[in-house]
Amino acid sequence: MVPEMLRYLLPVVGAHRAFASLSRLTFGSTGAILMFHEVQEDPGGELRTGCSPGFLDALVRGLIAAGWDIVTLEEALRRIRRRTGNRFVVITFDDGYRDTFSRARPILERYSAPFTVYVPTAAITRELNAWWLGLRAIFRNHDVVRIDAMERTFACSSLPAKVKALRQTCAWIAQDFSVLPMLCETFQAYRISIDELVERYCFDSDTLKQLARNPLVTIGGHTTTHRPLSLLDEDQMLAEIRDNRAFLEGLLDTKVEHLSYPYGTVQACGEREFAASSKLGFLSAVTAEKNNLDRQDVRLHRLPRFDVTGRYWQGICTEMNRGAGTDPSAVPRRSPADPEAARSHVGLP
Repeated sequence: MVPEMLRYLLPVVGAHRAFASLSRLTFGSTGAILMFHEVQEDPGGELRTGCSPGFLDALVRGLIAAGWDIVTLEEALRRIRRRTGNRFVVITFDDGYRDTFSRARPILERYSAPFTVYVPTAAITRELNAWWLGLRAIFRNHDVVRIDAMERTFACSSLPAKVKALRQTCAWIAQDFSVLPMLCETFQAYRISIDELVERYCFDSDTLKQLARNPLVTIGGHTTTHRPLSLLDEDQMLAEIRDNRAFLEGLLDTKVEHLSYPYGTVQACGEREFAASSKLGFLSAVTAEKNNLDRQDVRLHRLPRFDVTGRYWQGICTEMNRGAGTDPSAVPRRSPADPEAARSHVGLP
């Protein structure tokens, strides 16, 4: 009985901790943009690369109860420019995962909470090099993993060890994205099909069209291939952004006016990309830089976001389980009938 009760209560406790941390970080500021990726029914089974539906539900409910406005990007930009209005939160999802539609959407609809979804072309065309999904599959399914590019072997038979190994590998890649091609041999050795993983995790064009018709939803660009823009020459970089917008606008018959830089870190994008998104006419562009929105110092094409999942989720799980006295590997989840959602792949893409 007690473990069952904890399974239901821990997502709520975690969301309240997240809300408290967010409140401290944004105290005295205009507001914040929250970054999610996947919405996982079983975060443990996905190596804690996301958070549960119950977490998102409790977080949104807590924000509303505390008087925060959950607004569209357009409304956020208006408040920033005019320096008026109540403190606010913008909710965003990257990459075009199926669970954004199936799990996050019903929760946000329940609270009439608007949200933005940034979609790379390659997720829809099934050409996305979702290396993070490939690594996750390897570490999830094997207790000893060799990453030749790192010249390292991981012994990871437990869930905490698998989570740590995956995060260390992704962090190593994030320091220098040029090593990504070196992962191909590892995927071949472990018989990983990135194409099959993209098909399993990413929504298709029909689902995207249905999502885009939702009045709460804003669709944003996320480049064509999701490659780190910093690795590309200027023409390639501009084409990645421009062609993705043209693809989405053609598919959805709607204007795409907001952009998310792939990965969003200082290693993946910089002043050249910030200037390009402005020159190409985007109203805003978001990064993965962790900060609030200060009315006095906001760059609309370098907007920061708080990653509510990924490493942040790991810290929350540690705190929750320390207080609850339960196994840290027992990541909470609820019944599919309950209102739930949220995610992130190790805080990277």
